Amino acid sequence: MAGKKIFISYRRQDAGGEAGRLSDVLQNLFPQDRIFMDVDTIQPGADFVEVINNAVSSCDVMLVMIGPHWVNIKDASGKRRLENPDDFVRLEISAALRRSILVIPVLVNGADMPNADQLPDELDALCRRHAHELSSSRWKYDSEQLIQHLEKSLGIKRKVKDEKIPGSIYPPPQQKSWWAKNYIWVIGVVTLIIILLSLPDTEDPYIDDPDYPQQYVFDPEEDELDTPSSREEFIDNPAETQLPNLRGRWSGVNTLGIIYYFDITQNGNQLNYTEYSFSGEVTANGTGILEDRDIELSYNSAFDFYGNLELTLSNDGLNMNGTIYLPDAGTSSPVTLTKSH
Repeated sequence: MAGKKIFISYRRQDAGGEAGRLSDVLQNLFPQDRIFMDVDTIQPGADFVEVINNAVSSCDVMLVMIGPHWVNIKDASGKRRLENPDDFVRLEISAALRRSILVIPVLVNGADMPNADQLPDELDALCRRHAHELSSSRWKYDSEQLIQHLEKSLGIKRKVKDEKIPGSIYPPPQQKSWWAKNYIWVIGVVTLIIILLSLPDTEDPYIDDPDYPQQYVFDPEEDELDTPSSREEFIDNPAETQLPNLRGRWSGVNTLGIIYYFDITQNGNQLNYTEYSFSGEVTANGTGILEDRDIELSYNSAFDFYGNLELTLSNDGLNMNGTIYLPDAGTSSPVTLTKSH
């Protein structure tokens, strides 16, 4: 990475899960000591302005994670945090803008770029920075595009040459021409035709022999043709090419033995869900994407925990198994969901 460092600025209440997930991707591809976040864990007694300035001054790029509530998150007094001159996020971004380093707004969970009138004057320049969208439904592709942009803009390199994010979506390799893929067959067919045309024209000595069994000829009026009853039998079953249907209610049991429910809606491979407690209270929600039998979901808890779910649908379509990652809590747990009937 040639000494280049990346600073991730975020709010836990707005994009904590996505920031943690992006940090995991970056630390997997680049040296871990080059990725900085969690400045809000400053030790007691430290000058937080000095700590922030020192951290930002050592970085070459800042990724500003902006979720749908980033602009309007308020403190205990009901005042918008961005209006507080001592707000950590405001200090981080203003320090980066003053240094004129690369600042990339990263929009998550469908967020829009804030307007200048929504920001303090010292953050006006943020509105003029081109944003990168990081969607839960296209996480692998979007994160790979962001990595490629960082490599190109900063000249940084991954730890392993050509290493890619596991399961990422990449452009297909360049296809060979039709001739390159089929020239052997074409040469073979042409050669066979030449051989057949060069054979001598001889008559079958048995063709007029009454004792020689003649070739049977099918008579449609006397013989029944054994064919499938319907043309559809020759066509692949369209149901086999359809995505699994995840719509409906799924139930699970957490590590404390408490039952919870997932109500899932589906539009193609796009998923939305709401999580309910056993008593019917909404405890979380999120969006995601279905690829074959792999499911990726964002997890936005009603208790200010954010993370993501990575699940795999069983062959019978009745269970989803995987893991929930909660970077805020520093935990991950196995998850099993069962289709309710």
